[in-house]
Amino acid sequence: MTAGAAFADATAAALAGGLPPAAAVVAAADWIDHPGGAHVRRCADALRHGAPFDEALRRLRSDAGPPVHAAVDALLAAFRDGLPVATVLQRLAEESRDERRRATEAAIRTLPVRLALPLVCCILPSFILLGVVPLAIDSLSSITGGAP
Repeated sequence: MTAGAAFADATAAALAGGLPPAAAVVAAADWIDHPGGAHVRRCADALRHGAPFDEALRRLRSDAGPPVHAAVDALLAAFRDGLPVATVLQRLAEESRDERRRATEAAIRTLPVRLALPLVCCILPSFILLGVVPLAIDSLSSITGGAP
């Protein structure tokens, strides 16, 4: 899960639980254990120390980069216009998870192609060396009448 999806999920859960947006961001910072969550924790610390909500979110947007842009933009629009934002954040998190799933499935589909060379170069020769060669030696020794 990306930092943006983790942030959107955690913030949406906090908002669905009835917290106001600023408290939801602070709670989300406590829940996120993603490596990219350090930016969210800095934003939460700024909010705890009295920074304006929109200023802290703008700083988060610039520090964290593109993964959180959509979630932060939705929070800023909700703050500015007074719109409900929990469903938007849930949708953003779902879209991020779906995108990650599609990327993982695409990587899985390329796995047989990437494994073909190691299979041909390593596993098949070892099978021939350990399975076919002893059988051939035993067969040849029994044909020639020699001891194995």
